Amino acid sequence: MFQFNKSLMSFHEAMHATRRKQSTILRQVWYVVAAVARLVTLLIQRNYIVFEGKKENLTGCKSEIRKHVHYSYSLSKGTSRAIDAEVLQKWGLPLKLPRVPKIKDCKWDPPAAGIIKINADGTSQGNPRPAGYGSEYRNSECVVLQVLCRNLGVTTSYVAEDMGIIESVEVALSKRWNRLWIESDSGDAVMVFGTSELPWEVRPQWERCKSRLHHVVVSSACVKSTLPLIKLQGIILA
Repeated sequence: MFQFNKSLMSFHEAMHATRRKQSTILRQVWYVVAAVARLVTLLIQRNYIVFEGKKENLTGCKSEIRKHVHYSYSLSKGTSRAIDAEVLQKWGLPLKLPRVPKIKDCKWDPPAAGIIKINADGTSQGNPRPAGYGSEYRNSECVVLQVLCRNLGVTTSYVAEDMGIIESVEVALSKRWNRLWIESDSGDAVMVFGTSELPWEVRPQWERCKSRLHHVVVSSACVKSTLPLIKLQGIILA
């Protein structure tokens, strides 16, 4: 039923028979058949025969294994492929197709002449967990000037967003780009740049950057319009 080209001579071969040939969800189903369902069902049948004197019941064995397979398949989060259809049909299992990707429109606005636009994004695998950020620099002609990414070690996603913005500004200043438009997808990160509520780890870096910038706009890509928050030393934070 699993379309193997050869007989399986040992339990080890059975457990690894689908490692490369089948989809993830079929491998999960096979592990149930080869390990849990088969062994448990045979053990129960053996006890019936030895201790209760009953006759072997192969139909009951097959029914029990099929029940375990259906239960395992219903709990699996994996998805099947078109080539799995024949195997799944033999087990009476439906295809589990992956979700259709959502296509969303997005609009990228170029900066004015003489201004460099930075799109920065930071993230982490948990709070706190391994984190990092990436950023891209473009001019008014939409030409990519630089792409930056860095591993931040273990921190929170909020700090990663802030670090992504600040370190991207530091790199821009090292190239004498001091008129910047910084865009982030984190509304919370954007808001704190107009206040004194930045995390203590990044506050000194941002203060040093501000003193060297001639013009900077910090905005959120998730908000259609941004309101001015504060004007300080010719720096517009929005």
